[in-house]
Amino acid sequence: MATPTNTPKFDKKPLFGKRVIIIEDEGILVLLLEDIVVAAGAEVVGSAGAVADALRLIEHERLAGTIDVALVDMKLHQEFAFPVLETLRRRGILTIIITGYEAWHALREYTPAPMISKPIDASHLVATIAQFCE
Repeated sequence: MATPTNTPKFDKKPLFGKRVIIIEDEGILVLLLEDIVVAAGAEVVGSAGAVADALRLIEHERLAGTIDVALVDMKLHQEFAFPVLETLRRRGILTIIITGYEAWHALREYTPAPMISKPIDASHLVATIAQFCE
């Protein structure tokens, strides 16, 4: 099971006002990611654990204009999340890939999105989101 290596408290809220969706199939990791980004000041507006559910969530939230950043696990159950990445790219939504995929560096040819490997370092995750949301 992938868990963050630390869950810091943030004195300042570097993600204040940012709205995040989480696309991840491990329920415990969804909760941990929520804890991290909320502690940094963001709001989680939705989550999904399968490709089809993620595509519906993106469409729903896009209509409301509420997604600043998407955290996406590359492998959702037995499917790769390429359709999700493509939809997010077309919508102009910042995407950060979170993956335990051992050859994650090979994904770089398919997407320019920043990547964070599991286990997740909470401070690194927040810094990456903050950097790319500027």
